Amino acid sequence: MKLHVTPKRFRAMRKEMQFTQAQIANWFGVQVLSVTRWETNRSPIPGSAKILMWLLYEEQIKGNKRAMRTYLERFAPHIAAVMPPRFSPRAL
Repeated sequence: MKLHVTPKRFRAMRKEMQFTQAQIANWFGVQVLSVTRWETNRSPIPGSAKILMWLLYEEQIKGNKRAMRTYLERFAPHIAAVMPPRFSPRAL
């Protein structure tokens, strides 16, 4: 099964759940700029972020906040781990 979460869909789910970009960034262990780039299609959304967002969305619909907390505790730390390293001109 392929999970099809486009940048537009990612943003729509976040807004429907009434989460800010800052909250998502904090929970997923990334910078707010990363979330902005995902939602504007300037950077690919990591598969783990798509999966976690979908799981949170599904549990929000069911009203299962406990499961949402569990997903965040177990899976969010893995998202930052798959992010590409940041390029810094100073590193040259």
